[in-house]
Amino acid sequence: MTKIAKTAKNAATAKNAATAETAAPATKVATIKVIAQPTKTFRPTSARGQYWAAVVACDGKPVSAVSEALTATGAKTTATPSAWLAWFTKEGLITVG
Repeated sequence: MTKIAKTAKNAATAKNAATAETAAPATKVATIKVIAQPTKTFRPTSARGQYWAAVVACDGKPVSAVSEALTATGAKTTATPSAWLAWFTKEGLITVG
């Protein structure tokens, strides 16, 4: 291999290495999947009912969409969305992943 070819090969290798190092790693966004409905419907005026309506509306969307949906509806709830998502998951109504 000639000296010019080696230099070109080394430059290409260095460029590929630099590109691989600077490429941002793919981040997985947690999405909500509704897998069941409650046996008894939640009262629409309760905090649980408001969160459940937001979760159902955000089926297949990122977890952050639940907070946005609650804000858009004007729900007056004090619990964090993560607490309700954990409860719905424990009850077997949704999966987050």
